[in-house]
Amino acid sequence: MELRELQRQCVEDSAKYFPDYATFISTEYLLVALAGEVGELCNDYKKFARGDYLMPINGLAAQELPDILIYLLLIAENYQIDLQTAYDAKREFNNGRFGDNSQA
Repeated sequence: MELRELQRQCVEDSAKYFPDYATFISTEYLLVALAGEVGELCNDYKKFARGDYLMPINGLAAQELPDILIYLLLIAENYQIDLQTAYDAKREFNNGRFGDNSQA
């Protein structure tokens, strides 16, 4: 599934899970929610690093990263940004800016 399809699917799922989605979802809300999910991932890492969790960090990240992705996709949809197109353009820009250093 391509990013554009995932964006649409996230909006459809959110509308299904939260019937009043359209009335309370704003870009600001989604940005705060994204920050919260990133914070949860960072908090998990902190607890892992100090030895509170026996679970490998990749297992913890596997629980939080999908939430981060969902909010990112919803934000892109709110801004009417095709994230795949934006990613491709950014990658092309970075290739021009930084070049291909893999042969060094």
